[in-house]
Amino acid sequence: SDSKIYEAVGGAWLDRSRAGNYTGTNRQRYAVFGNITLATNRTEAIGAASPGAAFADIAGAPTALILVPASGFVVALNINGMTLGDVQDGWGCSAIRDHTNWTPSVTTQCAAGRLLDSPGAIRAGAALGGDVVAYKNTSMYLGRYVGPPLVWQWVRVPGDIGCSGTESVVVVGTQHFFVGPSDIYVFDGTVPRPIGAPVREWFFDDLSQSYRDRVIGIADLPRDLVYWYY
Repeated sequence: SDSKIYEAVGGAWLDRSRAGNYTGTNRQRYAVFGNITLATNRTEAIGAASPGAAFADIAGAPTALILVPASGFVVALNINGMTLGDVQDGWGCSAIRDHTNWTPSVTTQCAAGRLLDSPGAIRAGAALGGDVVAYKNTSMYLGRYVGPPLVWQWVRVPGDIGCSGTESVVVVGTQHFFVGPSDIYVFDGTVPRPIGAPVREWFFDDLSQSYRDRVIGIADLPRDLVYWYY
């Protein structure tokens, strides 16, 4: 169901939805912070669930497209809230080691900002060790925890490479594999390197440009393979 979240327990599906269920048109996306599961869909506020419990909205939390736990924070990307309003290029982080506090404060290190060095919305994001990488369509930013007052410092990665698919970034160890504008890349925190040859031309000729944001990537670690479904 698009309006509910279920958990499989002992061969049965148990309803773990928030009160009032869900109305968002984006897919639910999840992150784990300690023993807490977080859910977001860019319409309802970020929700949290303890093991065996239903999700509940976090008071004061923004809505967000993407959640990335890193360096003791929950980092939210493409957000609405946290004094910024509805900003698709915006980011925010919870208070350090506290997923329930989303009120900006130098003391708690809860902070928010925007990635303005290139145009467009943040489309994808994932952790890279203790750092966070935010992807726009044709640009990338490396975010690193630096402490107050900045808390997170974001530096644009050189070049015009980005990623349109929110779920097409695949994390394998200390590397990201992702589908870029015209090639498939690997990124280890320095510069993205193309790895698409010899399938690059075939793949992008076959890929529907209208639906490239729906590409989904997964890793088959035992066989050292990365798959993209499109």
